[in-house]
Amino acid sequence: MVHREAAAYGIQAVLAGHTHGGQVCLPLIGAPIIPSAYGQKYVGGMCRGPTCPVLVTRGVGMAFLPVRLGVPPEFGVLTLRRTGSAAART
Repeated sequence: MVHREAAAYGIQAVLAGHTHGGQVCLPLIGAPIIPSAYGQKYVGGMCRGPTCPVLVTRGVGMAFLPVRLGVPPEFGVLTLRRTGSAAART
């Protein structure tokens, strides 16, 4: 994720997905390996980035090994609605 570039273009939200949450999550320990330079910060769900909200889904696929343990496949479903002056114009 490149948050500074998102802010420069006026992007108000970031949607991300892949195996950010890792492919294995152990009870009481969590994910032993997170394939992200950001570590646990953007593992999954709704997060607050430095400039805007970030929604991270854990995806449906796998990387390297065909294993998903304790990290079920996930699709994010969003409902977008206009608010404020944009809604009044339609």
